[in-house]
Amino acid sequence: MFHQFTRENRMTLVFAYQEAADLGHTTLGNDHLILGMLCNARSAVFNTLAEQGLTLAQAREVVREYHQANEADADNDRVDEDKEALAAIGIDLDKVREAIKSAFGDDITDNWGKRRGGRDGLGRGHRHGGPRGRRGDGPWERRAGDGPWERPERPERREGDEGGAPWERGGPWEGGRGRRGPRGGVRRPRFSKDAKTAITHAAVIARDADRELIAEDVLLGILTTGDAASKALIESVTTVEALREVLQRADAQ
Repeated sequence: MFHQFTRENRMTLVFAYQEAADLGHTTLGNDHLILGMLCNARSAVFNTLAEQGLTLAQAREVVREYHQANEADADNDRVDEDKEALAAIGIDLDKVREAIKSAFGDDITDNWGKRRGGRDGLGRGHRHGGPRGRRGDGPWERRAGDGPWERPERPERREGDEGGAPWERGGPWEGGRGRRGPRGGVRRPRFSKDAKTAITHAAVIARDADRELIAEDVLLGILTTGDAASKALIESVTTVEALREVLQRADAQ
């Protein structure tokens, strides 16, 4: 379905994935899609949201606070998703859950999202440096001065030198998005059911308008889906109906 997006609007999806990962969320929801729209200043929908008073910094804070307040609901959603996936291979999560609870008194679905890997997609037996307990000359070892993970020594600046050398701030070891692209090397969150529903609505809107899928269609799809997370974000500055009216009026021009 994503191949139907224009090239510029595909960047919105890439930014949305990155925003979800930056916030430590393992599932990408419609609120993250809106964050992605606010990251892409080249998209027309960016201006629409800005005119409603929504900024990226403000939106991030609203999303962060919403997820913190609804962490239990998010865990339940992940349990439901994983239950379906396990059922497809013949495993009944409810039976496993009850058996472990009867034997040990623990509910394995407590903090399910964190148990499943958390922000970096790493299980308990892994660390950022590589496999636990492994030492030697593998790529997970940080040996001074001879690997791409080491920052080069900064050469002495000579009079007349200008900034911008690779050892200056902004080099490839520095975090942060470029002008057009997101950071790399982060585990991609999974699409939530609400986000899939919104994209489906957006595809119908684009098909009826006989055009490629654009970010405005996705935003209309999000409004049609009406999930709690995106609604909380939108209603921090306006109403769902007011935003829908703005989008429909712009589409009619």
